[in-house]
Amino acid sequence: MGLFRPIANWLKKMPADRHPVRRVPQGFTDREFRKFARNIRQLQRQAGLPKGDLILHGSRIKGTARTNSDIDIALRVDRRDFFNLAERALARAPLGTRLRKSMLRRFNENGQIASFDLGSDFQKLRRELLDSNSPVKVQFSVLLKGGKLDNGPSLPIQ
Repeated sequence: MGLFRPIANWLKKMPADRHPVRRVPQGFTDREFRKFARNIRQLQRQAGLPKGDLILHGSRIKGTARTNSDIDIALRVDRRDFFNLAERALARAPLGTRLRKSMLRRFNENGQIASFDLGSDFQKLRRELLDSNSPVKVQFSVLLKGGKLDNGPSLPIQ
């Protein structure tokens, strides 16, 4: 039967906040991760994002990623910074559109601002700094501290 099946089953049954946290995301070498982490911090600076807690979370941190799983990056910010960013994002979405309604739902219900919401300049910079230096697909979000999607486990980016 092999050793890995029982471990995988054990991890599936473990509550999300009890998964062992990895030092290096699954699918990355130490060297790839160090460079990737530097690029995440550079993206934050160049994009003019507020100070906050940069973290990795999701299956690559839990160690449960599949071959096609992405890497989830989040910038955790306080309420003031979150809603300032949300207002800037909403300024690009015309009133009464489905786009604006879906953005408002994401902001208010999930406490999440996605890469898409941050605009095309941010997406271009993210592709340049992160996507091109990652062995897997990259997802970047700004999360409201204490919001619905701000849950562990996570790995801080130092």
